[in-house]
Amino acid sequence: MLKPFTRPFTDHPASVDETYGEHLLFAGRFGTTLILAGLAALLHGLFPFLFERTASRTVIALADGCSSRTKRSEDGKRRMTAAEAALR
Repeated sequence: MLKPFTRPFTDHPASVDETYGEHLLFAGRFGTTLILAGLAALLHGLFPFLFERTASRTVIALADGCSSRTKRSEDGKRRMTAAEAALR
């Protein structure tokens, strides 16, 4: 009975082999890291001697972390992630 209501919250996390809570933590850390990298980039723009490589290193690290995550198709087989496709 609750399946139609919970499905939007569980389908995508399940496709990357995570629970809703695990996915929430991953996305929260990912988003916070992006915000901090953005702030470093803004400060670098104002003060070019600060955070010279912080934002770019952070984005590369996040992309590497995403490319190691797997997404499964409906038949259960592993599909290429967006990051893997972009790196091809």
